[in-house]
Amino acid sequence: MDEMPQVPNNDSPPVGGGIQPSEPPRKKRKRKLWILLGLVILAVLIFNPISLIILSVVVARVHITMIEAKLQKPAVYEPVARTLATYCQSDQSLFPKILSYAWLPGEISHLGHPWCEVTTNSAFVELGGGFYHFGYKLELDEVASTPAKDVFQLLGQNGTASTLGTNVWHLFLAREGSQDKPLMTLRLAATEHMTAADLEKLVGASFDQSIKEGSGGYRSKVLLQLRFGQMAQAAATCVDWMKAKPDSWLARFTYAHVRCRLGETEPAATEFNEWVDTHKSFGNCIYLALFNYREGRTNQAVQAVQLALSRNDSA
Repeated sequence: MDEMPQVPNNDSPPVGGGIQPSEPPRKKRKRKLWILLGLVILAVLIFNPISLIILSVVVARVHITMIEAKLQKPAVYEPVARTLATYCQSDQSLFPKILSYAWLPGEISHLGHPWCEVTTNSAFVELGGGFYHFGYKLELDEVASTPAKDVFQLLGQNGTASTLGTNVWHLFLAREGSQDKPLMTLRLAATEHMTAADLEKLVGASFDQSIKEGSGGYRSKVLLQLRFGQMAQAAATCVDWMKAKPDSWLARFTYAHVRCRLGETEPAATEFNEWVDTHKSFGNCIYLALFNYREGRTNQAVQAVQLALSRNDSA
């Protein structure tokens, strides 16, 4: 039988064979010390108020940078530019002073909580706020735009014919502290505009989606319908609102006021009063008083205030 060759004491065992020597205790202690030190530094960064502020600013800046990159994509800014230009060319009495996300295309409303202002020759959409403002700016180029005019017809019967005017709009990416960045130029027929029916359908669909997703939208939809004089539709929306939120004072309060506009003041007041009677609280009594006061029912308003004070005294 062949004998195994002996390995001298001063030589290392072959690679892959034998048992590797364990890590020295000093090296283990040093590694644990670095891990502990790292955890301490991390804890200080997380729980120190100043560190939290710095961390929040950094995270917010990264988030804003990502949104700004999306705002510069044609798939986002092109529908926004057309919508804003059409709004500017429409009857301004149809719009509230501040337009919420629901008035804007989904390409931008999904990026955050934008709001918008519209005039006849400009529009601005803002996504930021606080210490940094950014968004879109739309401006009418009055020099490049061509107004509608009558021209003489040379062919056929003599007479005149009208040519449609064209408005030229420039869209910019606006960022606080930076120069506006041009994104596109849009040429739009001067006659293109939105009607009340168009807006109610467009914006109402956005509020319906919010309601479907469970993120609210009832109050805004009612205000939209009231803006366009759709009282019966507003009342129907209030009914749906009360079914979804049976304990909501605002739904009952709004429904009562809408019914008053429909000539149903007495039954509306009676129903709201009965609801408050079964949901007695200081706040609900005050809302009942406010409803009666706004509808010219002074005596009933005083009674509701007295009821609220009596409940507050007994609390």
